[in-house]
Amino acid sequence: MAPATTRALPLACLMPLLLQRAPGAGAQAGQGFEVQQPQDKVSVTAGETLNLTCTMSGGGSAGAVRWLKGLGSGNETVYEQKGSFPRVTRAVSESDTDFSIHIRDVRPEDAGTYYCVKFKKSLLGGDEVFRRGNGTEVSIALASFYEDGGDEDILTLPQPAPSSISRGTAASDHRVTSFRDLVHAQEDDDEEEEGQRFYAGGSERSGQQIVGPPRKKSPNELVEDLFKGAKEHGAVAVDRAAKSSGETSKPKPFAGGGYRLGATPEEESAYVAGERRQNSAQDVHVVLKLWKSGFSLDSGELRSYQDPSNAQFLDDIRRGEVPAELRRLARGGQVNLDMEDHRDEEYVKPKSVFKAFTGEGQKLGSTAPQVMGTSSPAQQAENEAKASSAIAIDESEPITNIQIRLADGGRLVQKFNHNHRIRDIRLFIVDARPAMAATSFVLMTTFPNKELTDENQTLKEANLLNAVIVQRLT
Repeated sequence: MAPATTRALPLACLMPLLLQRAPGAGAQAGQGFEVQQPQDKVSVTAGETLNLTCTMSGGGSAGAVRWLKGLGSGNETVYEQKGSFPRVTRAVSESDTDFSIHIRDVRPEDAGTYYCVKFKKSLLGGDEVFRRGNGTEVSIALASFYEDGGDEDILTLPQPAPSSISRGTAASDHRVTSFRDLVHAQEDDDEEEEGQRFYAGGSERSGQQIVGPPRKKSPNELVEDLFKGAKEHGAVAVDRAAKSSGETSKPKPFAGGGYRLGATPEEESAYVAGERRQNSAQDVHVVLKLWKSGFSLDSGELRSYQDPSNAQFLDDIRRGEVPAELRRLARGGQVNLDMEDHRDEEYVKPKSVFKAFTGEGQKLGSTAPQVMGTSSPAQQAENEAKASSAIAIDESEPITNIQIRLADGGRLVQKFNHNHRIRDIRLFIVDARPAMAATSFVLMTTFPNKELTDENQTLKEANLLNAVIVQRLT
């Protein structure tokens, strides 16, 4: 009897057996494993937080869990357990079954379908999809992008019947319609005041129409609004031809002192004091000129409509009120404000008008000439105190000290906020020295000497923090 022989299978025959064994083991490990993604559709407003829910049950194989936006080769990884995703956080950070996430500050480009996917390790060492959820369709609304956003900004159009209703039919109560009808409605109702239209959310057959903010008004419309607001509050239109060209203020009668001349050469001239006013109130007449690109007061510099510092001034005019800036000049007196329409003209700086001498003088023939028109030390101190209190200081904002060297040899030191403007310094000087209200002067820096021509600049912009400013008469 021949001896029994044992044949060893070659290695190439063993490999298929091992490969056929592996899938069965993996399937057994994944029995009963489920990925629950209960949200079918989610709508969220841009800028808010998106909450996506995903839980897992059953015994799953080892492998990572990821959130994907879209499937196939064009998918995008939104979150996985390893890696940095600044806008994404786990709802339960250490959980092995709850993989819900929060996406903060959502944007329009975040719209899409999100999948919660469980991976497993393949025989070759890579990751392959083991289970995934059904997907959550996310739509982003744009209403919160606009300052005046609200329900009135979200427009929806009627749902037409399949064939019995043609374009242009009256609106119904339906809140959702197709993109085709939205486009047709936009062609039929093109009103510029509503701004640009957008479409957000929905699918290829439905969506929501979002109307953007109203377009900004042109300078021509802004000037029209100012005149309209002034007329509604009692302003009266005046024919420009009834006024002389260049008339910007009424002549002021002489109200000072004088000298009575002697009847004979030997008789000394006697000074006669004028009638003193009981208070410092004075009537002010101002011409507000509204140009194509800004406005000016009397013969002053052009001030832009778009400058935030001029917004309160224009709002007061629109409401028919006298701006605080002009009330301060009147010191309690009456303010007469004229408005001139130059909306179709570019601003042209007017030529300087000759002004008669309105300064101080000396009595001739006196051995000790006395300067006329100067204030007493007590009155001067009172004026400086009033001027200082008129400067509104915001203690919560940065503060600086400005030293002012006056043309009469005096010196003033005043606190200002960094956002005060150079014209505030001019108003402070006029309040502290009322005699200079009718005097033309400029403000200059020291070392190097430079004239401060743009008085709309803030102290910080003009590099005048803790600076010394010199007043020079012109």
